[in-house]
Amino acid sequence: MSAIRFAVLELLRLRGPVHGHALIRELHTMAPDSAPSPGALYGVINRLRGDGLISEENRTQVGRYPPRQEYANTPQGLVELERLWTELWDTPATSRNSIGLALSSAGPDRMSGLAGMLDARADLLQRSLGPARELRAGCSGSELAAHFRDSLQLGEVEWLRAAARGLSTCQ
Repeated sequence: MSAIRFAVLELLRLRGPVHGHALIRELHTMAPDSAPSPGALYGVINRLRGDGLISEENRTQVGRYPPRQEYANTPQGLVELERLWTELWDTPATSRNSIGLALSSAGPDRMSGLAGMLDARADLLQRSLGPARELRAGCSGSELAAHFRDSLQLGEVEWLRAAARGLSTCQ
């Protein structure tokens, strides 16, 4: 799951035609710790355009700056956006940064079903955890790393449950 692909498609859905520099600015404002570099963002924009998911709409010029290309979703891009939104919650390996970026860029209309998606992701992660590991003296680095990953995943499960409860009471 590419959180950057999701964020670009979602922002174009919410804002309409936008140029790349505005996307960068918005992503850095919404998710400063997860925002992509300009090079990564323009790479994604080029791939989305090549895949027919976004189109070049028009060029705008503000002041003495060079004209900027604006992009908009195509109908196929909107279909891909919905697929990415579902994949985000259905894939245990989705990184926390990806989830943070996707939540930061998600439009308000996505909040209505989010509590159920958070609960479903918590269930998925809970099932993927094996039996609790206890650390013992002399454990290997790989055992320590596995315990660390499980602890992070348990923390994410707890957060997902709390967020789902919070969202349920807000609606």
